[in-house]
Amino acid sequence: MRLLSLRVRQVRNLTALDLQPASHLNILTGPNAAGKTSVLEAVHILGRARSFRARRLEDVVQWGAEQASIAGEVARPEGGSLWLGVGYERGRPALRIGGEDVKGASELAEWLPLQVINPDSHRLLEAGPERRRQYLDWGVFHVEQAFHAIWRRYRRALRQRNQALRTGSEILAPWERELGETGAAIDRFRQAYLAELGGFLPEVVTRTLGSLRVSLTYDRGWPAGRPLAEVLEDARGRDSELGFTRSGPHRADLGIRINGVPAQHTVSRGQQKALAASLLLAQAALYTSRSGRPCLFLVDDLPAELDVRHREALLAMLRDLDTQVFVTALEPGTLAPEGWGEVKRFHVEQGTVIEMV
Repeated sequence: MRLLSLRVRQVRNLTALDLQPASHLNILTGPNAAGKTSVLEAVHILGRARSFRARRLEDVVQWGAEQASIAGEVARPEGGSLWLGVGYERGRPALRIGGEDVKGASELAEWLPLQVINPDSHRLLEAGPERRRQYLDWGVFHVEQAFHAIWRRYRRALRQRNQALRTGSEILAPWERELGETGAAIDRFRQAYLAELGGFLPEVVTRTLGSLRVSLTYDRGWPAGRPLAEVLEDARGRDSELGFTRSGPHRADLGIRINGVPAQHTVSRGQQKALAASLLLAQAALYTSRSGRPCLFLVDDLPAELDVRHREALLAMLRDLDTQVFVTALEPGTLAPEGWGEVKRFHVEQGTVIEMV
């Protein structure tokens, strides 16, 4: 989906922002601490109901303010538009779609699928398995309609089993059956998605990283060839001692290798960032292929993160995917928008955003 309008009130240093972005490339420039990243953060909150910079939504509320709000108009695939909204007031968030309250961030995500490339992107390779599971499940969520409901069932059963383990309850079998059923479904979804993603990754990697060979491996979180419910039953004793469930898709990991070696051990930090961006681009290509809709990208401080060659390759891939992009930079001349469709440049200073004509 494309973001047609953005309204931000009292988010960090953005007191009142009204923006009509370009449908393709939006370049935000200005000095450090001007508010460029805050604009990207506001768009991210609109699409995911959480920040990529702060752990709590209340932390983005402008100092001294009691509330904050973000609203965005998105294009409908069938024509027309729809307003999304995320607000924070009286200590809690409020999410709206088309003026109606909604409970879950997943409903926002369906309308505004987005990805972030920023100084933390390399943590996809270096951080723990949770980061890579999030990457994988973003893709599955956006191509498999049944995934989210099954994942919620799995999480509920996992909480119940963990509680039973900690309290010494003997009521474990029903939760283990539910975990076995939903866990197997999650594993099938993930395996199928990775197989499909593998068809998009080589072209992206060739364009961004040249001749390096990237491969993905998947550890599903419990031994191959055994039903999860059986594994959980056998593990009751040790799991009870530890107070949590050690096996299942919540313990899965995605292995990312370059020329057969774990990526975090074999390439430079700059190449790690380029590889992380490539993985996100491959996801976007798969999403667009499946849905016929573009994905939105938020790219923070691109010139500082990648050298000229990798930067130009990344921008060319984003352009060819027909994405809508918001990218920040200190200086206007560091980004060359050749070949894009609609392009707008904005100067940001002290929380004020001005379109440059």
